[in-house]
Amino acid sequence: MILIAVEYPLAPEHKYPIPIEEAFSETNYVLNNLEKYDLNIDLNRIVLTGDSAGANIATVLSNKFRFINENLPMLQVLINPPTQYFNMLLPSMIKYASIENFMPRSKMILWHLGIGHVKNIQEDFLIKNYHTLLIDEHFREKLKSYTDVNLIPEGYRNGFGYYESYDKLKNLVYPQKIIDHEKNLDENFKIALKQLFNIDVSPGLADDELLKKQPKTFMIISEQDTRKDEGLIYAQRLSNNGVQVDIALYDNVFHTSFFYPEETNHPMRGDIVSFLKKNL
Repeated sequence: MILIAVEYPLAPEHKYPIPIEEAFSETNYVLNNLEKYDLNIDLNRIVLTGDSAGANIATVLSNKFRFINENLPMLQVLINPPTQYFNMLLPSMIKYASIENFMPRSKMILWHLGIGHVKNIQEDFLIKNYHTLLIDEHFREKLKSYTDVNLIPEGYRNGFGYYESYDKLKNLVYPQKIIDHEKNLDENFKIALKQLFNIDVSPGLADDELLKKQPKTFMIISEQDTRKDEGLIYAQRLSNNGVQVDIALYDNVFHTSFFYPEETNHPMRGDIVSFLKKNL
């Protein structure tokens, strides 16, 4: 097995779409120039994989390779993937928000857009889903259906009280209008936020026709992670569109647990190796 790690530039110094474009162009270049690097790679057995932001990029790259119809991945392995930035109030996001106090998810998302000095009012605008009012109603309703909590299979919801509590709050998830003091936000900020609905940022917002073309997927999900639900929703949308998806959900682990197998006592790495041995 040959492992190629792409060192893409990081935000906020390098804002979207630079990291995505760099990751894609570098990956595509290497795969199209194997002889130059003396790499004996079977282009029919490509696996795209990543953890967290890397999983997001891997998913985006899978889409991009489908668009150009070359270097198509055989498999993708996604570890705790952020798949969408439309609904910022999914149940797991509310339940585990306090875990991210040291580095709020909203701030990292705004960094991705090149906003280095994030203001509290900007974070509030995003985290309270006001940004969903920046698009027309038809598009908004379509994206709501793509991030519907009911897409999460009952087996992953049963026994967790925060899903039952969410049913009582769901009418408050999407605001009906932008409140007065939020209207004064800079227009350039609002324009930047609209990029979050682009599938190169939120691959989980892709239409069904594109999802049908995705490769077999192994998805690792951590229970104590704000991204848990969007991963499960994306997995179910893939499955609904005929893509084979294997899910490994680990209890009592958090977003970056992949890097701490001894401390968190999880078999993530071994499970990935087993998946690759079975499917390559």
